[in-house]
Parts: sequence; structure tokens; C-alpha cells
Amino acid sequence: MKISKYYRAFLRTALNSENKKRLFNRNFTILCNNCVGVILHELGERFNSPTVNLFFGAEDYIKFLEKLDYYLGQALVEAQSDKDYPVAKLDDITIYFMHYPSFDEAKRIWEKRTERINRDNLYVILVQQNGCTEELLKKFDELSYKHKLALTARPMPEIKCSYYISGSEQPNGDVMDSCKYKGKFTGRRWIDDYDYVGFLNMK
Repeated sequence: MKISKYYRAFLRTALNSENKKRLFNRNFTILCNNCVGVILHELGERFNSPTVNLFFGAEDYIKFLEKLDYYLGQALVEAQSDKDYPVAKLDDITIYFMHYPSFDEAKRIWEKRTERINRDNLYVILVQQNGCTEELLKKFDELSYKHKLALTARPMPEIKCSYYISGSEQPNGDVMDSCKYKGKFTGRRWIDDYDYVGFLNMK
């Protein structure tokens, strides 16, 4: 049985309304390595980030953050791929635009949202997926960004910015898709087990 997206939206109404009331920070940017940026939509905030509705391999995402100005200054180039969605390169980094119908659309939106980035109100999120090793988590933890969050597949107190959502670990050692719903008849996503509004209010 396929659950209607409208029914899901109805189930989330109260939660999203409460989160919107709690959120006092505005005009922020979230950089993330996968679709966890959906929280911008849930909060009714403008997408001031090019990294929504796509994903990076973990190593490429760390490289992207380490040299953010450099990579944001590079032209997005279509890459050859056997995927049924656009894949692109920023110099030596690969980006997978799995929620876009074409490369032209992906490039247009990437460039538009890149111009919106607010570096004075910036939050970076890493979800332990797509080759995210403990070594890469440590590198992420050492980045100089003021507001960092790493969602990990197990408790990792040695990673200061880490948070473990109980039950979210997968057999391959990754965190499950945090945007998935926790059950067939619930409006709660896995990411809702983390207080992301509190995180975004840390400005």
C-alpha cells in the first residue's frame, strides 16, 4: 500500500507547525551531503543552499567543505554516467543530482542557490553514508565551521559534533536515509529524533 504524500503532509502538520514556531533564526544556509536538507522545506525556509536534493560521496563532500570557495567558483560540468539522473563534476568532485530531471535544470538551480549562500549564518551537516569512514568523520570534526553536525551510525563521543539517532544504523555501517518515515502510518521522519531546530537556533 502506497501512502499518499498528502496524507504524510497532513500527519506532519502539527510537528512542522511547532518547529516553525520554535525557529527564530532566519536566512541561514545548510550545506549537507545528502537529502537531509529536506528540513528546509519542512520549516518553510528558502533554499539558500545548492546542496539540497542531491548527494556527494563522503570523501568528495569533505573536500568540498575544505576548499569551499574554490569549488563554488568552479563551473558545474555534466559527467558521463549510467545513472537515470544527472551526474556532474566540480573539478575533481562528483555530485549526484538524483532528484533533477536534467543536467540543465540541475545546473540552473545549483547556480541560483549558490548565489544565496549566507556565509555569516552557515550550518554544515554530514550523514554517515556513501563511504563515510571514521577517518573522514574525524576530518569533518576538525573543520573550522562554527556549526557542524555529524549524524553517525553508532555513538561516537570522540567526534565532538556527532549525534547518534538510536536504531538508525544499517547492516553496512551507514546511517539509514534520515528523511525516511519511521513507519507506514506516521508523519515522523528519522531526522525528527534530532532537535535540528535547536541546532539551527545556535546563531
